[in-house]
Amino acid sequence: MEFDHHSEALKTARRKCREALAGKTSVACMGDRLALNSFCLVKPIYDSIAAASTTQAEGIKAIGKHRPDILFTSDDLEQGYGIDLVKEAKLVSTEIKALIFLRRETKEVVKEFPSRFNLPVSAISR
Repeated sequence: MEFDHHSEALKTARRKCREALAGKTSVACMGDRLALNSFCLVKPIYDSIAAASTTQAEGIKAIGKHRPDILFTSDDLEQGYGIDLVKEAKLVSTEIKALIFLRRETKEVVKEFPSRFNLPVSAISR
């Protein structure tokens, strides 16, 4: 697949991302260091990042310290589990929004969200 990073669709996506993150702070926590670094260097995201880490413990510490508006995480962390980090983050700040990147997007993992957060299955959008 050819990746055209100058496409109109990506320009639009970058603009929308910039608008959505304007005035917001975020924390990123991912187990893959290359993915974490690459993600944090994306211009609209870079401007909002207050902290970045690779473990659940470091992530929750950063959330407590910086009180970000948004948590970006992956399910796989060097230590801990991203889904548990989201649940813990919600205990620290009920207003925090979370975006989780699933490395293993199986039906079982997707169905895990409602049970972890006491949500009906319909609350999970795909």
